[in-house]
Formats: sequence, structure tokens, C-alpha cells
Amino acid sequence: MNKTHRMILLGLFLLAIILRFSLAVVNRESGDDHLEVVNLILKNGSLPTQPDCWECFQPKLYHFTVAVLFRGLALTEPNAQIIAAQLLNVFASIVMLWFAWLLIWQLRFANDNLKILGFGLVALNPRLVGINVQATNDTFVITFSVLALYFARQFIRHQGSRRLALVFTILCTALAVSSKTNGINTALAIFATFVLMAFFDQGSQGMRKDYLVSAGLFAISVFLLVALNPLSQYVENFRLYGSPVRLTINVPPQPFPHFLEKTDVYKPGILSIQDGFLTFKLDSLLKSPQITTENKVFPENRTSFWTLLYGRTFFIHYGGWPPSWKTERAEVFVIGRLIYILALIPTALFLLGLFVTLKAIIKSRLSAIQPSGLFVLAFLGYFAFLLLYVLEYRMYTVIKVIFIYPALPALVVLFLYGAESFYTLTGDRKWIKHVCNFSIGLLIGLSALDITVLIVQLAFFR
Repeated sequence: MNKTHRMILLGLFLLAIILRFSLAVVNRESGDDHLEVVNLILKNGSLPTQPDCWECFQPKLYHFTVAVLFRGLALTEPNAQIIAAQLLNVFASIVMLWFAWLLIWQLRFANDNLKILGFGLVALNPRLVGINVQATNDTFVITFSVLALYFARQFIRHQGSRRLALVFTILCTALAVSSKTNGINTALAIFATFVLMAFFDQGSQGMRKDYLVSAGLFAISVFLLVALNPLSQYVENFRLYGSPVRLTINVPPQPFPHFLEKTDVYKPGILSIQDGFLTFKLDSLLKSPQITTENKVFPENRTSFWTLLYGRTFFIHYGGWPPSWKTERAEVFVIGRLIYILALIPTALFLLGLFVTLKAIIKSRLSAIQPSGLFVLAFLGYFAFLLLYVLEYRMYTVIKVIFIYPALPALVVLFLYGAESFYTLTGDRKWIKHVCNFSIGLLIGLSALDITVLIVQLAFFR
């Protein structure tokens, strides 16, 4: 990497850290109240269970860590507690970004320009930054999942000590599952990849027993580490409720949506299959860049699964939640509209990368599973989890792109696969590459501006 590229990379990394730190210092709210769980731990000296509070159904690794932090620093003032809990996530996100870059740098198929753009899209993604500064357990599961996928790739690629890579894969996966229940998808993706490579590895004439042994060792070790960890509460849940996994929130499940007929639900999100999953309402998104939290009056894009995910991903003001993050300023909506238009390019390249990768794996009859298959399985696992969750509750509040972010390496790698494939198809028409690169670079800049506007808004116009 030449000096210019190194300076750009360093600038992106520092900017990502500064924006996270600044937003964590001025922010006082989160999408969900996880500090209530922390305060119950401090008050009672024990771990609360599902009936005790709204977020008490969650595994408690993050909450217990925050409680230890509060006690160690003797923090009792509410604002100081909020900032400390948020800065803990900022630190975790820095670790996550570092390993995300290490993974991107090790990819041999992408050029330096694309690698920097890919890292910029991750480091300055508004929704990722937004969740990294909130006092919730999402950053923990994202960080540990990124590390687990990174070390699993190291193991598969025989980079460094394979034993050490497997040990770190097991430890990080167990920590991800102990942070949030959907971390199980990371465990399933890694286990499935090891098993598939045992039978379909293209470099082997028969079954690879080493991968089969590794898959068994991985599964048993992760299971024991999670089960024996009291912070996960999976054993406690089994004792109390007859099931180790508590995905249930304190809202009753909704009837399955009809295909065409729209039916109203609590906090309307998915009204019908056709309206929810067979639409992308870009026109509504441009007309109403920010959704409302009202249950009767809301823009059309709030009931479209794909539009809602798209808006949440690229515009930090889109959700209008927490309340202090909401804005009515027209100039902020101009930024949002520009972001929505420019974000079509990396989104299309990601979808192309997913298609190309799936096609290669299927065409090779799974013999090309290798690391690319690991990332595809991780993405599909988290996406399936989100889809089932949405179909069960149908509220717009559960349609969260952060549920897919534990598969973050998959998102950036598939984007890079798609970009390389598209640029190869364009041949000598370099102007197309330049336009795409410039547009993505402009999107990254507007994303940083979007985050900066929120920082100023919370600091001076709360």
C-alpha cells in the first residue's frame, strides 16, 4: 500500500474513532433500556430473569461487565454511568474495526482503492456508529462475532498457528453467544463450514478428518463454555421455562400476515407479504427520509421490509429514535436523500457479490465452500433469524439491520466480490469505475457528515 493509501486509511480509522467517542459523550439515550438490567444486578447482587424487566430476557455478559465497571469506578451519577457504558462499547467497536481491516487487507482479489472504500463503508456506516455508542449489548455480539469469523478464516486458510486460531474461534464464538442469543448464528455458520469442508474441500480426494474433528471440537467446546457460563443464563432458562433460548420479548406474537390483504398490527411494520417483502419504496423514502413512531400516521416506507432496512442502514436519522435523535431540519433531510441515492451503488454491488459467490459455490458442488462460504452462511443465518423474527412480531421496531451486523465481515467481503466482478465486466471503460468509486467515496463523506450533524444536534440543540 502506497503512502497516500496509508494516509487515507489512517484518516478513516481516526475519524471513525473520533465520531464514535464524540457521539458517546453527548448521547444520553438508547433504543432499548439495557441499563435497567445493570442496575438490577447492582441492586440485588444477582442476575435478573425475563419477568424482572423489559430487556431481562437477554444474556448478561454485557450487563455484568458494565455492572463491574460501575462498581470498580464507583459510578453512581446517572449521566456518568450512561457515558461509561457507552464508552465501553466504543472501545469494543475499535477492536471490531481493527479486525475488520485486518480481514479486508488479507483479501487478495481486491485492489487497494476498493479495500479502502470497503473499510470506509464499514467504519463510517451511520447505523453501525449509532449502535456502537449506545448502552446496549449489540456491540458486544457484533465485535465477538467479527473476531470469531476472522479467526475461523485464519484456521481455514492455514494462516499462522491453526491450533491458536481454533482456540480463539471457540472463545470468541462463546462470548458472542453469551452476549446476545442471535450470536448462535455465528456458531452455526462456523460449524457448518467445517463440516462442509470435511466432505467437499476441493483440495482433498476424500473426507478431511481434520475438519470433521475440528467441527466436533468446536461444537462441544462452544456448547460447554456457553452452558457453564452463568452469564448466558441458558441453563437457568431451561430450568425455569423448559427452553434454553429465550427469544420471546414482552409483546405477544402476531398472526401470520396474509399475502395481499393488509392487516393492522401493534406498531405496524409488515401489513402483508406483498407490501412488506415485494416492494422497495424509494420514492416514499425520498419524500419522507425519516419515519415516525406513531401507530396510525406514518410514511409508506415504514411497512416495506427492504426499504426499512435500507433506510436504517445508511441514514442515522431515519428511525427517529431514540427521541433526542429525531430531527425536523430540512437540510438534514437533504443529506438523507443524497445518501439514499448514492447508497444504491454499494447495495447493488453487495447483491452482485452475493449472487456471484452463491453461483460459484453451487457450480462447484460445494467444493469452493472455503472462506467465502463461511461468510455467505453467516450472512444467510443472520438474515434468516431477522426474517423469522419479523414474521413473528411484524412490528417495524424489530426490523433492525443491526441483527445482521454480527455477519459484518460477510457484508464487506461480498461488497468487494461484487465490485471486482462488476469492474471486470466493464473492461477498459475506466470512467465507470471512477464514477462508482467517486460516488461511494462521496457516500462515505456524507455518512460522516450525517453522524456529525447528530453530534451537534445532541450537544447544542437537545
